[in-house]
Amino acid sequence: MKNDSTKFATISDVAKIAKVSPVTVSRVYNPKWKGKIKQSTIDKVLEAANQLCYTPNGVARSLTSHKTNIIAVVVGPDSGYFYDSVLKKLMDKIQLSGRQPLIFVTAPTISIKEIVAQVQMYRVDAIIVTSPATKDNIADYFTGIKIPLILFNRTVTNSNASAVWGDNVKAAEDVADLLVKNKHKKIAYISAATKGERNEAFVNRLSEYHMKPILIEEGDYTYETGYEIAMKMLKSTTPPDAIFCSGDNMAMGALDAARLSMGLKVPKDLSIVGFDNNPVAQMKAYELTTVSYPLDSMIQAIIDIVEKLLINPDSQILKEFKLELIIGKTVKIYD
Repeated sequence: MKNDSTKFATISDVAKIAKVSPVTVSRVYNPKWKGKIKQSTIDKVLEAANQLCYTPNGVARSLTSHKTNIIAVVVGPDSGYFYDSVLKKLMDKIQLSGRQPLIFVTAPTISIKEIVAQVQMYRVDAIIVTSPATKDNIADYFTGIKIPLILFNRTVTNSNASAVWGDNVKAAEDVADLLVKNKHKKIAYISAATKGERNEAFVNRLSEYHMKPILIEEGDYTYETGYEIAMKMLKSTTPPDAIFCSGDNMAMGALDAARLSMGLKVPKDLSIVGFDNNPVAQMKAYELTTVSYPLDSMIQAIIDIVEKLLINPDSQILKEFKLELIIGKTVKIYD
Protein backbone atom coordinates (compact mmCIF):
# COMPACT_ATOMS: atom_id res chain seq x y z
CA MET A 1 0.00 0.00 0.00
CA LYS A 2 1.31 3.42 -0.92
CA ASN A 3 2.33 5.69 1.92
CA ASP A 4 0.49 9.01 1.52
CA SER A 5 3.27 10.79 3.44
CA THR A 6 5.48 10.47 0.38
CA LYS A 7 3.04 12.40 -1.81
CA PHE A 8 3.81 16.04 -2.51
CA ALA A 9 1.07 18.66 -2.29
CA THR A 10 0.13 20.23 -5.59
CA ILE A 11 -0.94 23.73 -6.53
CA SER A 12 -4.51 22.38 -6.89
CA ASP A 13 -4.43 21.08 -3.31
CA VAL A 14 -3.43 24.51 -2.03
CA ALA A 15 -6.09 26.21 -4.15
CA LYS A 16 -8.79 23.88 -2.80
CA ILE A 17 -7.99 24.62 0.85
CA ALA A 18 -7.50 28.36 0.27
CA LYS A 19 -10.72 28.47 -1.79
CA VAL A 20 -9.04 30.23 -4.70
CA SER A 21 -8.11 29.18 -8.22
CA PRO A 22 -4.79 27.45 -9.03
CA VAL A 23 -3.95 30.53 -11.14
CA THR A 24 -4.21 32.72 -8.03
CA VAL A 25 -1.88 30.40 -6.11
CA SER A 26 0.62 30.59 -8.97
CA ARG A 27 0.46 34.38 -8.96
CA VAL A 28 1.12 34.57 -5.22
CA TYR A 29 4.46 32.84 -5.84
CA ASN A 30 5.28 34.88 -8.94
CA PRO A 31 7.40 38.01 -8.16
CA LYS A 32 5.87 39.79 -11.17
CA TRP A 33 2.54 39.87 -9.34
CA LYS A 34 3.98 41.42 -6.18
CA GLY A 35 1.76 44.28 -4.99
CA LYS A 36 -1.09 43.27 -7.32
CA ILE A 37 -2.80 40.72 -5.06
CA LYS A 38 -4.84 41.46 -1.94
CA GLN A 39 -2.95 40.72 1.28
CA SER A 40 -5.91 38.70 2.57
CA THR A 41 -5.64 36.42 -0.48
CA ILE A 42 -1.88 36.05 -0.03
CA ASP A 43 -2.38 35.14 3.64
CA LYS A 44 -4.98 32.47 2.76
CA VAL A 45 -2.72 30.91 0.13
CA LEU A 46 0.39 30.91 2.34
CA GLU A 47 -1.56 29.46 5.27
CA ALA A 48 -2.88 26.65 3.08
CA ALA A 49 0.60 26.05 1.62
CA ASN A 50 2.10 25.89 5.11
CA GLN A 51 -0.59 23.46 6.21
CA LEU A 52 0.24 21.15 3.28
CA CYS A 53 4.03 21.75 3.41
CA TYR A 54 3.72 22.93 -0.19
CA THR A 55 6.63 24.47 -2.10
CA PRO A 56 6.48 25.59 -5.76
CA ASN A 57 8.04 23.19 -8.25
CA GLY A 58 10.76 25.25 -9.90
CA VAL A 59 11.62 22.51 -12.39
CA ALA A 60 8.04 22.21 -13.60
CA ARG A 61 7.75 25.97 -13.86
CA SER A 62 10.93 26.18 -15.94
CA LEU A 63 9.61 23.52 -18.32
CA THR A 64 6.45 25.49 -19.04
CA SER A 65 8.07 28.93 -19.16
CA HIS A 66 11.34 27.81 -20.83
CA LYS A 67 13.09 29.89 -18.13
CA THR A 68 15.05 28.63 -15.13
CA ASN A 69 15.10 31.99 -13.31
CA ILE A 70 18.80 31.33 -12.66
CA ILE A 71 21.34 34.07 -13.38
CA ALA A 72 24.99 33.03 -13.66
CA VAL A 73 27.54 35.36 -12.06
CA VAL A 74 31.17 34.76 -13.03
CA VAL A 75 33.73 36.15 -10.57
CA GLY A 76 37.46 35.93 -9.90
CA PRO A 77 38.87 33.86 -7.00
CA ASP A 78 40.22 36.84 -5.03
CA SER A 79 38.93 40.15 -6.30
CA GLY A 80 39.30 42.34 -3.22
CA TYR A 81 36.78 44.46 -1.34
CA PHE A 82 35.33 46.26 -4.37
CA TYR A 83 34.26 43.15 -6.27
CA ASP A 84 33.20 41.41 -3.07
CA SER A 85 30.79 44.32 -2.60
CA VAL A 86 29.67 44.04 -6.22
CA LEU A 87 28.94 40.33 -5.75
CA LYS A 88 26.96 40.85 -2.54
CA LYS A 89 24.87 43.65 -4.04
CA LEU A 90 24.30 41.64 -7.23
CA MET A 91 23.11 38.60 -5.28
CA ASP A 92 20.72 40.73 -3.22
CA LYS A 93 19.25 42.45 -6.28
CA ILE A 94 18.94 39.23 -8.30
CA GLN A 95 17.05 37.56 -5.46
CA LEU A 96 14.81 40.60 -4.97
CA SER A 97 13.91 40.33 -8.65
CA GLY A 98 12.57 36.83 -8.01
CA ARG A 99 15.53 35.00 -9.53
CA GLN A 100 18.43 33.01 -8.13
CA PRO A 101 22.13 33.77 -8.61
CA LEU A 102 24.48 30.90 -9.41
CA ILE A 103 28.13 31.76 -8.77
CA PHE A 104 30.96 30.48 -10.98
CA VAL A 105 34.47 31.20 -9.69
CA THR A 106 37.43 31.25 -12.05
CA ALA A 107 40.73 29.86 -10.81
CA PRO A 108 44.19 29.03 -12.18
CA THR A 109 43.12 25.38 -12.43
CA ILE A 110 39.81 26.14 -14.18
CA SER A 111 39.86 27.65 -17.66
CA ILE A 112 37.29 30.12 -18.91
CA LYS A 113 36.23 27.49 -21.47
CA GLU A 114 35.39 25.10 -18.63
CA ILE A 115 33.38 27.83 -16.90
CA VAL A 116 31.45 28.43 -20.13
CA ALA A 117 30.64 24.71 -20.37
CA GLN A 118 29.40 24.68 -16.76
CA VAL A 119 27.22 27.73 -17.35
CA GLN A 120 25.58 26.06 -20.37
CA MET A 121 24.93 22.90 -18.38
CA TYR A 122 22.75 24.79 -15.89
CA ARG A 123 20.64 26.41 -18.65
CA VAL A 124 20.85 29.83 -17.03
CA ASP A 125 18.72 32.72 -18.28
CA ALA A 126 21.57 35.26 -18.34
CA ILE A 127 25.26 35.59 -17.54
CA ILE A 128 26.89 38.45 -15.63
CA VAL A 129 30.69 38.67 -15.66
CA THR A 130 32.61 40.91 -13.28
CA SER A 131 35.81 42.57 -14.42
CA PRO A 132 38.65 40.73 -12.70
CA ALA A 133 37.32 37.32 -13.67
CA THR A 134 39.78 37.36 -16.56
CA LYS A 135 42.10 39.81 -18.26
CA ASP A 136 41.11 38.39 -21.65
CA ASN A 137 38.18 39.54 -23.76
CA ILE A 138 35.63 37.43 -21.89
CA ALA A 139 32.95 37.99 -24.54
CA ASP A 140 35.02 35.99 -27.04
CA TYR A 141 34.52 32.82 -25.01
CA PHE A 142 30.73 33.18 -25.16
CA THR A 143 30.53 33.67 -28.93
CA GLY A 144 27.82 31.46 -30.38
CA ILE A 145 26.09 30.87 -27.06
CA LYS A 146 22.54 32.18 -27.19
CA ILE A 147 22.43 33.37 -23.59
CA PRO A 148 22.29 37.10 -22.77
CA LEU A 149 25.72 38.27 -21.56
CA ILE A 150 26.30 41.37 -19.42
CA LEU A 151 29.80 42.58 -18.56
CA PHE A 152 30.37 44.61 -15.39
CA ASN A 153 32.98 47.38 -15.38
CA ARG A 154 34.35 46.24 -18.70
CA THR A 155 33.84 47.99 -22.02
CA VAL A 156 32.79 46.02 -25.08
CA THR A 157 34.80 45.64 -28.27
CA ASN A 158 33.77 43.55 -31.28
CA SER A 159 30.96 41.89 -29.35
CA ASN A 160 27.19 41.98 -29.03
CA ALA A 161 27.43 41.67 -25.24
CA SER A 162 25.72 44.26 -23.08
CA ALA A 163 27.79 46.14 -20.51
CA VAL A 164 27.73 48.46 -17.53
CA TRP A 165 30.93 50.27 -16.67
CA GLY A 166 32.44 53.28 -14.95
CA ASP A 167 34.29 55.92 -16.95
CA ASN A 168 37.76 54.79 -15.88
CA VAL A 169 39.39 56.96 -18.54
CA LYS A 170 38.01 60.25 -17.20
CA ALA A 171 38.65 59.17 -13.61
CA ALA A 172 42.31 58.33 -14.30
CA GLU A 173 42.71 61.64 -16.12
CA ASP A 174 41.23 63.45 -13.11
CA VAL A 175 43.81 61.79 -10.84
CA ALA A 176 46.65 62.85 -13.15
CA ASP A 177 45.28 66.41 -13.26
CA LEU A 178 45.04 66.54 -9.47
CA LEU A 179 48.64 65.46 -8.95
CA VAL A 180 50.19 67.63 -11.65
CA LYS A 181 48.22 70.76 -10.76
CA ASN A 182 49.39 70.37 -7.17
CA LYS A 183 53.04 70.48 -8.25
CA HIS A 184 53.96 66.80 -8.05
CA LYS A 185 56.92 66.09 -10.33
CA LYS A 186 57.92 62.50 -9.55
CA ILE A 187 54.76 60.46 -9.93
CA ALA A 188 54.76 56.66 -9.60
CA TYR A 189 51.99 54.24 -10.49
CA ILE A 190 51.05 50.89 -8.93
CA SER A 191 48.72 49.22 -11.42
CA ALA A 192 46.66 46.04 -11.14
CA ALA A 193 47.32 44.92 -14.73
CA THR A 194 49.94 45.67 -17.34
CA LYS A 195 47.23 46.77 -19.77
CA GLY A 196 43.90 48.52 -19.43
CA GLU A 197 42.17 51.78 -20.18
CA ARG A 198 42.77 53.15 -16.68
CA ASN A 199 46.52 52.64 -17.04
CA GLU A 200 46.60 54.03 -20.55
CA ALA A 201 44.51 57.07 -19.66
CA PHE A 202 46.69 57.95 -16.66
CA VAL A 203 49.95 57.67 -18.60
CA ASN A 204 48.53 59.54 -21.62
CA ARG A 205 47.25 62.36 -19.44
CA LEU A 206 50.67 62.79 -17.85
CA SER A 207 52.21 62.92 -21.32
CA GLU A 208 50.00 65.92 -22.11
CA TYR A 209 51.93 67.69 -19.35
CA HIS A 210 55.21 66.43 -20.89
CA MET A 211 55.59 64.02 -17.99
CA LYS A 212 55.61 60.28 -17.48
CA PRO A 213 55.54 58.05 -14.39
CA ILE A 214 59.03 57.68 -12.98
CA LEU A 215 58.11 54.16 -11.86
CA ILE A 216 55.36 51.72 -12.86
CA GLU A 217 54.88 48.43 -11.01
CA GLU A 218 52.11 45.85 -11.27
CA GLY A 219 50.26 44.76 -8.13
CA ASP A 220 47.27 42.50 -7.56
CA TYR A 221 44.75 44.65 -5.64
CA THR A 222 46.06 43.46 -2.26
CA TYR A 223 47.34 45.45 0.73
CA GLU A 224 50.51 43.33 0.75
CA THR A 225 51.58 44.15 -2.80
CA GLY A 226 50.83 47.83 -2.23
CA TYR A 227 53.09 47.79 0.81
CA GLU A 228 55.90 45.83 -0.85
CA ILE A 229 55.93 47.84 -4.08
CA ALA A 230 55.75 51.17 -2.23
CA MET A 231 58.72 50.15 -0.08
CA LYS A 232 60.66 49.30 -3.23
CA MET A 233 59.77 52.64 -4.82
CA LEU A 234 60.55 54.69 -1.73
CA LYS A 235 63.94 53.01 -1.32
CA SER A 236 64.90 53.63 -4.96
CA THR A 237 67.47 56.24 -6.00
CA THR A 238 64.64 58.46 -7.27
CA PRO A 239 61.76 58.05 -4.80
CA PRO A 240 58.40 59.46 -5.91
CA ASP A 241 56.62 62.45 -4.41
CA ALA A 242 53.25 60.90 -5.35
CA ILE A 243 51.93 57.36 -5.87
CA PHE A 244 48.71 56.52 -7.70
CA CYS A 245 47.42 53.04 -6.84
CA SER A 246 44.85 51.28 -9.01
CA GLY A 247 42.97 50.05 -5.95
CA ASP A 248 42.40 51.23 -2.38
CA ASN A 249 43.84 48.11 -0.74
CA MET A 250 47.15 48.74 -2.49
CA ALA A 251 46.94 52.44 -1.59
CA MET A 252 46.47 51.59 2.10
CA GLY A 253 49.49 49.29 1.92
CA ALA A 254 51.52 52.07 0.29
CA LEU A 255 50.34 54.55 2.92
CA ASP A 256 51.45 52.30 5.78
CA ALA A 257 54.78 51.64 4.08
CA ALA A 258 55.41 55.38 3.80
CA ARG A 259 54.28 56.37 7.29
CA LEU A 260 55.07 53.38 9.47
CA SER A 261 58.14 51.89 7.79
CA MET A 262 59.79 54.87 6.08
CA GLY A 263 58.83 57.55 8.60
CA LEU A 264 57.37 59.86 5.94
CA LYS A 265 54.58 62.32 6.54
CA VAL A 266 51.58 61.99 4.23
CA PRO A 267 50.76 64.23 2.44
CA LYS A 268 53.64 66.56 3.38
CA ASP A 269 56.39 64.24 2.07
CA LEU A 270 54.36 61.97 -0.19
CA SER A 271 50.90 62.04 -1.78
CA ILE A 272 48.91 58.84 -2.33
CA VAL A 273 45.73 58.29 -4.37
CA GLY A 274 43.66 55.10 -4.49
CA PHE A 275 40.74 53.82 -6.55
CA ASP A 276 37.38 52.16 -5.62
CA ASN A 277 36.44 54.05 -2.42
CA ASN A 278 36.79 51.17 0.04
CA PRO A 279 34.99 52.23 3.29
CA VAL A 280 38.03 51.16 5.32
CA ALA A 281 40.13 53.66 3.35
CA GLN A 282 37.79 56.42 4.50
CA MET A 283 38.31 55.69 8.18
CA LYS A 284 40.28 58.06 10.38
CA ALA A 285 43.45 55.98 10.07
CA TYR A 286 43.61 56.55 6.29
CA GLU A 287 41.18 59.22 4.98
CA LEU A 288 42.39 58.33 1.50
CA THR A 289 41.96 60.42 -1.61
CA THR A 290 40.32 58.01 -4.04
CA VAL A 291 37.85 57.48 -6.89
CA SER A 292 34.30 56.36 -6.11
CA TYR A 293 31.86 54.29 -8.19
CA PRO A 294 28.06 54.85 -8.03
CA LEU A 295 27.83 51.16 -7.20
CA ASP A 296 24.15 50.92 -6.29
CA SER A 297 23.12 52.63 -9.53
CA MET A 298 25.41 50.39 -11.58
CA ILE A 299 24.06 47.21 -9.98
CA GLN A 300 20.47 48.33 -10.56
CA ALA A 301 21.35 49.03 -14.20
CA ILE A 302 22.54 45.43 -14.57
CA ILE A 303 19.27 44.10 -13.15
CA ASP A 304 17.28 46.35 -15.49
CA ILE A 305 19.33 45.16 -18.46
CA VAL A 306 18.73 41.51 -17.52
CA GLU A 307 14.97 42.13 -17.53
CA LYS A 308 15.13 43.77 -20.96
CA LEU A 309 17.35 41.06 -22.45
CA LEU A 310 15.02 38.31 -21.28
CA ILE A 311 12.33 39.96 -23.39
CA ASN A 312 14.60 40.79 -26.32
CA PRO A 313 17.75 38.61 -26.08
CA ASP A 314 19.20 39.87 -29.37
CA SER A 315 19.46 43.49 -28.21
CA GLN A 316 22.62 45.14 -26.89
CA ILE A 317 22.46 47.65 -24.02
CA LEU A 318 25.48 49.73 -23.03
CA LYS A 319 25.55 52.07 -20.03
CA GLU A 320 28.46 54.17 -18.78
CA PHE A 321 28.60 55.86 -15.36
CA LYS A 322 30.58 58.88 -14.25
CA LEU A 323 33.02 58.29 -11.38
CA GLU A 324 33.73 60.79 -8.61
CA LEU A 325 37.13 61.90 -7.32
CA ILE A 326 36.93 61.97 -3.51
CA ILE A 327 39.43 64.38 -1.95
CA GLY A 328 40.69 62.95 1.34
CA LYS A 329 43.79 63.85 3.34
CA THR A 330 46.51 62.01 1.43
CA VAL A 331 47.29 64.51 -1.35
CA LYS A 332 49.27 67.69 -0.80
CA ILE A 333 47.05 70.51 -2.04
CA TYR A 334 48.36 73.94 -3.01
CA ASP A 335 45.78 76.72 -2.78
